[in-house]
Amino acid sequence: MYSTLLNLLLVVPLIAAIPVPLEADFVNHNEATHGGEKAQFDEALGTANTQITNMQNVLKNPNDPRIAQAFGPNANLATIRSTVDKLATGTLKVHTSDPSFADKEAAQIAKDAAKAQGKDTSQMPDSRPVNGYVPVNRMGADVQMDPARFGSTFYSGNGENDKKFRA
Repeated sequence: MYSTLLNLLLVVPLIAAIPVPLEADFVNHNEATHGGEKAQFDEALGTANTQITNMQNVLKNPNDPRIAQAFGPNANLATIRSTVDKLATGTLKVHTSDPSFADKEAAQIAKDAAKAQGKDTSQMPDSRPVNGYVPVNRMGADVQMDPARFGSTFYSGNGENDKKFRA
């Protein structure tokens, strides 16, 4: 009994030290109608976690030329590391696995912007294919991010290039 307890006490701190990869939390999800899209999203999330690990490995060497190539010669490594670390253990809020939601919302945003400029919107589509976006609301110094939206372009295709595009 004591050896089992000792083993448990030794393993628990090790488990706590293992970072949990980036996960997704779907605000609205209907498995019956959008299970396929959710499976594609989960696959892309696996690829994204591989890319996050790659970024962490590159950041271990501050002189790696890929850092300057991606962020310029005066890259703020502390901010980049902090962002990558948040990605590595965070949860991405996703509005829904229904791609038509993002497509329709993007079309409505475009219509609203056109109306604000006094343009005729009668010929504008009610839906337009989009990849993904995160609505951001700025209230003075405060920034509020809504759950991410992923549209039909994100979910289209199952070829290897399509899978890389999703990640």
